[in-house]
Amino acid sequence: MTADKTVQTSPVLQAEEVVTNSNVPKAEETSSCKNVPEFRYDLRVLQALRQIIRAVDLHSRKLLGKYKITGPQLIALLAIAEHQPLTVKAIAEYIHLSPSTTSVRLF
Repeated sequence: MTADKTVQTSPVLQAEEVVTNSNVPKAEETSSCKNVPEFRYDLRVLQALRQIIRAVDLHSRKLLGKYKITGPQLIALLAIAEHQPLTVKAIAEYIHLSPSTTSVRLF
């Protein structure tokens, strides 16, 4: 006699799948700092930050298109799933936003 084993995933694991299974461009797929002299670390860092911001923006757009949720909303949901129950103020602290930026929206 064998037991039927059903694997249930938590909301956190499901959300992590959303984050890790997306097609975010890899560093080697984006433009590099070819035209910046190697000793200009300040410009290289700024270009790298720009590439990171662009990748985050693309990822957030894909999340919005596929799951109807933005990157910041996903981060807030992950905080709630990991530390529930939370007040709006506590959510803001976990995701490093001011409480005035975080709001409750009921549908």
